[in-house]
Amino acid sequence: MSYTAWPGLPDDAGLIVGNAVSDFRSALNYAAWQLAIDHLGREPDETQAPSIQFPMIDKAKGHSWPSHPHRKFMSDTAADVVKKFQPFQLEAGLPDTLSSPLTVLRELSNHDKHRAIQVAAFGAFVVRGTIPHESTLRDCRYAPGEQNVLELPDPEPLRDGSEVANLFVIPTGSHPDVDLQAQVVGKAVFGKPNWDLMPSLDAIGATCTEILSELEPLLKPRS
Repeated sequence: MSYTAWPGLPDDAGLIVGNAVSDFRSALNYAAWQLAIDHLGREPDETQAPSIQFPMIDKAKGHSWPSHPHRKFMSDTAADVVKKFQPFQLEAGLPDTLSSPLTVLRELSNHDKHRAIQVAAFGAFVVRGTIPHESTLRDCRYAPGEQNVLELPDPEPLRDGSEVANLFVIPTGSHPDVDLQAQVVGKAVFGKPNWDLMPSLDAIGATCTEILSELEPLLKPRS
């Protein structure tokens, strides 16, 4: 059984998602720049500017937080706010398969700097099929003891023609065919871990809103 593209997914979905990801990260980086101005009492110079961006530090590098270059251009009060949302804080003790919103944003943003994000309809979300009676098979028969065996490949973003399930038969003629009467329910995903599209963007947006709301009272008013 093969996969056919989900017609509800627009052709430019990757560009739309990429634009949203860029906007989210830019909003956080603008805040980091303003925090740096407040902390330094001036605009950062050319040697400092490359280190000024909103930190998104994973578990493996959490120990570097006190001296991390993305943290040092902000006050201790602002750093305490930013730290609450860091992946190394939120993902501590969780399996590696679970990612915080800033982890997803960082990975997608780093990917999108070089190429469009690939959004796919993940066809193996739900697979339903009725195993037909052997009398309806054409030019094939079931192998003994395997007539109820469906093989599902490893989950991955799919393309047109990708296989999502295999039913094993033994050919008896030149044109073996089985009407599996199957239904595949898909969902839009992106990224190598197959993050759900809309829930991921919603979580990133909600996190960015919360971060900016908590940082706003700490920012000095601009004339």
